[in-house]
Amino acid sequence: MVKLKAVVDPMFSSPVIQGYCYTQLTDVEQEINGLLTYDRKPKAPIDSIRKIMMGI
Repeated sequence: MVKLKAVVDPMFSSPVIQGYCYTQLTDVEQEINGLLTYDRKPKAPIDSIRKIMMGI
């Protein structure tokens, strides 16, 4: 979750970015960088993911 926070936090503090679209929600075939596993199980507590994605 530290890496996700490091990517998302700068967007919330930027005066020029108005929004973002996170497209890698789940793992797929050979890519394993999603927030959920291939079978849609969270890799971290959902509340933690929610707080990071909302900038809380």
